Amino acid sequence: ETPFISNIGKGKTSSYKTDWLTDSLHAAELNQKAEGADASAHAIGAGTRFENYITISAKWFDISDVLEAADSAGQLGKISYQTAKTLKELSRDMEYNLINEATGSSSGTYKTRGLKYWLNSGATNYGPFTSAATSNLLTEDIFTARQQAVWNQGGKVDFVLAPAAQKKRISSFNGANRLTVNTDMTNKKIVNIVDFIENDFGVARIYIERHIGVDSTNYEWIFYLQKDMWKLLNMLPVKVEKLARIGLGQIVQVSTVYTLRCGTEKANAASQYLYNL
Repeated sequence: ETPFISNIGKGKTSSYKTDWLTDSLHAAELNQKAEGADASAHAIGAGTRFENYITISAKWFDISDVLEAADSAGQLGKISYQTAKTLKELSRDMEYNLINEATGSSSGTYKTRGLKYWLNSGATNYGPFTSAATSNLLTEDIFTARQQAVWNQGGKVDFVLAPAAQKKRISSFNGANRLTVNTDMTNKKIVNIVDFIENDFGVARIYIERHIGVDSTNYEWIFYLQKDMWKLLNMLPVKVEKLARIGLGQIVQVSTVYTLRCGTEKANAASQYLYNL
């Protein structure tokens, strides 16, 4: 349900705004020095400063004392059931926020900048489409071109988030004709699924992601990621609290505070305006 959160690194933050610096390697060169050469040091650069803001996420539910005690069909009226359900809902909300928040905010209702902020139309490896059109169909060439764009910047795509329609197109790439499947013939099972793509630019795992919001009814995003460039930073971990009683029932709060760290957008890519057949 939450492949982005489940696959990226984890850490902590203690500020409303988290700042970090990114650095880069000097270009490879013919590093050949004379015997006894004097030292000649590279200047240390200032780096590039990035920042992100926290998000406060919370959900509540209210169970009456009578409903909690009643022997009703199922467990819908039990605090234990509603707690487990709400924890799942909060996790899905976090996944949705971390993917779809395209602006961010440092005041009022704090908003963490998500993938659509870091990998928007101004990013290095965005493309190839810049507006909506029914001809904007994902192809293997487009997929590989985004991998190559990341590779040209020094990164390596190993983790792809795709909506259902785009995941189906990936499974229909011509490369799927070269799949080798070992299975017992008595199973009589047809296999037509691609979870990994291996090509000149490495191996990438493809995850179907239900929480990528569409731009409009028929236009979607795909994210091509290097997962060690992302971290979920917790200011307050997920916690469950029973609030003070004010009547004949119990209000339960499930909450967390977090932000997203992007090591560098250059190690990642996105395609927008992909037509959803």
